[in-house]
Amino acid sequence: MEYPVHPSSTDGFEGDERLRVLHVLLDPRIGGIQTRIAMIAPSLRASGIESLAIIPKGASAGKDLLERAGIRTKSMSFGLLIPTLMELSREEKLLWIPKFVLFPISLMREMRGSDIDIVHVNGLLGMRAVIAARVCGKKVIWHLVGTHYPKSLVLLWQVALRNLPDLAIFLSEQTARFYLGGRERKSSELIVREAVDVDYLSRDKMTDLQIKETRKNLRIEADERVIVFIGNLNRAKGIETLLDALAALVKTTSKVKLIISGQTMPTQMSYKEFLDKKVKKFGLDRRAEFIGRYPDLRGLLRIATVFVLPSIAEGTPIVVMEAMSMGVPVVASNVGGIPDLVRDGETGLLVNPDDSRALSDAIRRLLEDPVLRATMGMNARKISLELFSKQRCVKEHLMIYEHLGRKTDNGRT
Repeated sequence: MEYPVHPSSTDGFEGDERLRVLHVLLDPRIGGIQTRIAMIAPSLRASGIESLAIIPKGASAGKDLLERAGIRTKSMSFGLLIPTLMELSREEKLLWIPKFVLFPISLMREMRGSDIDIVHVNGLLGMRAVIAARVCGKKVIWHLVGTHYPKSLVLLWQVALRNLPDLAIFLSEQTARFYLGGRERKSSELIVREAVDVDYLSRDKMTDLQIKETRKNLRIEADERVIVFIGNLNRAKGIETLLDALAALVKTTSKVKLIISGQTMPTQMSYKEFLDKKVKKFGLDRRAEFIGRYPDLRGLLRIATVFVLPSIAEGTPIVVMEAMSMGVPVVASNVGGIPDLVRDGETGLLVNPDDSRALSDAIRRLLEDPVLRATMGMNARKISLELFSKQRCVKEHLMIYEHLGRKTDNGRT
């Protein structure tokens, strides 16, 4: 999705008297976090809150997305835990160690030399940034999203979660339960849903000619039904299960094509090769196509008969909300925050993760029942208008930032 271009700069973070929020983004890929921050930043700016971002070096796509939304960025070497050490060569591991150690020092230097009021850290693995912000006396928000981490790691982090941030944000009740281990949420631990631009993501905004052109660009025949997957290519997304389901589906269902759209990071090339081999093994060359990151999200969802997300673990995936906003019925795994989005039997169908047979049956059911598809699509659109609006997300972030901003002790608010 495109955002309006605003003046931006990367020459440090000093500036005017606005309330200034620094987002720390660990993932070089474009995902739900980056999309959310870019979407609400212009509205927050109009209300006197400036959004800034620290991003990994080399995250050019994310940098462009954020700066188009008027967010000033600065790149740093994080020494990420993603990818894992097992995915790095010996030489890369030697380079990774000093980056991992030096990142919080560099971040503290950056924060001490600027007039940042609030540090908004995104992701469980951002604890180094949380600690750095606390050392610098900044107000800290820890925004927790995915549920794909080992429970042992989450248990180690729970003490930090209880004591380090001023506020913790979870994407859903399911996500909160995952991180809190069953204890009750404190008043400083909030649920804030993600959001999508429901006005832009509307079926009515595309003409028949645009729809026809999109199908032509993707080499989809006029009578083919389209299964769409959108997401970064990695094992947590369950794409191999989707290919297994497709192989079973095409044995009894004709005129079906699977479009897989998403970025493949350098660390995931071996996984992509594995998927390519699976396509060839099942003879799905004409039934499944990897198209990379497709620039027209609305167009891709508009031609979807069914949207599928067979993830093994998730937070609250924005792409599901985007599909629902476009009135597309969803088949997804019953994991993470997905059940908080997809109402089973009402807006889509939920299946257990890593169950290709159940996935195939659910997809087949929707492909063969146009009335059910239409009903679920209308229900999904209605719910998205009620719960997923950008205005709601802006309002909640504005309240959070202003609440913390009033508590800052640097004399500026």
